[in-house]
Amino acid sequence: MKIVNISYRYFPERDHMAWISGFGFYYTIWEELARKHEVICVEHIDHSGTYEYKGIRYLFEKMRGLALLLPFRLHHQLCRLQADVAVVHSLLSPVQLILLRSALGASVRIVVQHHAEKPPRRFLKRQLQRWADRRTDLYFFSGDGLAQPWIEQGLVAAGKVREVMEVTSVFGPGDRAVARRITQVSGEKTYIWVGHLNENKNPLLALRAFMAFLSEGNTAAVYMIFQTEQLLPEIKEYLEQYPQLAAHIHLVGKVPHAELQHWFNSVDFIISSSAYEGSGVAVCEAMSCGCIPVLSAIPSFRFMSGGSCGFLYEPGDEMALLAALKESAGADLHAEREKTLLRYAQRLSAAGIASDIEAAVSVS
Repeated sequence: MKIVNISYRYFPERDHMAWISGFGFYYTIWEELARKHEVICVEHIDHSGTYEYKGIRYLFEKMRGLALLLPFRLHHQLCRLQADVAVVHSLLSPVQLILLRSALGASVRIVVQHHAEKPPRRFLKRQLQRWADRRTDLYFFSGDGLAQPWIEQGLVAAGKVREVMEVTSVFGPGDRAVARRITQVSGEKTYIWVGHLNENKNPLLALRAFMAFLSEGNTAAVYMIFQTEQLLPEIKEYLEQYPQLAAHIHLVGKVPHAELQHWFNSVDFIISSSAYEGSGVAVCEAMSCGCIPVLSAIPSFRFMSGGSCGFLYEPGDEMALLAALKESAGADLHAEREKTLLRYAQRLSAAGIASDIEAAVSVS
């Protein structure tokens, strides 16, 4: 089977290998599929060329603007590839998808991968999406719940939706003692929070619940890693009110991506307080290292945990998160860690996701 991945977005990256390595959490899935199938990835950066890397053929084209809005030349090139399956990335390219179906004909299966997009509001865009849906064979969402708004508004046919994780992890379990020597994490019942300090990630909710957890006599520590600092003044102001408890809150700040593996291998749990995610890269990476998830019960996190590992709580509910933290404190860490690693291997690992993709696109 020949599978072509198509993006209609341009990125101003000039180094093709930097581009490939920067998206290892995604391309690793297709490297796994390339063990059995022919995989081609078409990308648009400030560089042109064809490269073979880890079984994938990469086609880099310097296309942007009108060339990607009305991609007749690109589609002509895609026709020459004679693919069996075309995977279009993003639900926000209905015009291109309509033109793609016209170019490829009915014999090629067209799959659209959801990447956190929300349904369009404007009438014309919604109508275009409905027309594009008639020309689409399948959709991949990181959880059925993410597809519901699209289905309810008549933009996506329910029978075409498949649960397929968007990304995987390039990390894995490691020696805790070694990891802790690097990170300086110490103690029992350790938690990590990773994300941007913005309203969607809701770090203040996580902090308030964790402080309440500590105030009830629980011995624990949380390490907060963040790449942006929008809410940092508010967080510091909040912590200053409770200096004794704040000693258990460690504001780590920015950490290079490669070093996150050491952090995930240093702690017991990952907390997420997000209101919305297309999937959840940090949570996926943490679970790949055996971090037990304590997550807001948003659609992607419900899928990622599968109801078989970790602890879910109602999004935005501080008391519900406190209850989940209390439950986690009494958990059998070894058993929960094993369940987390099993769930990751089955549905979130490169092999697990590749298996889901293969099963979906191979259906006649």
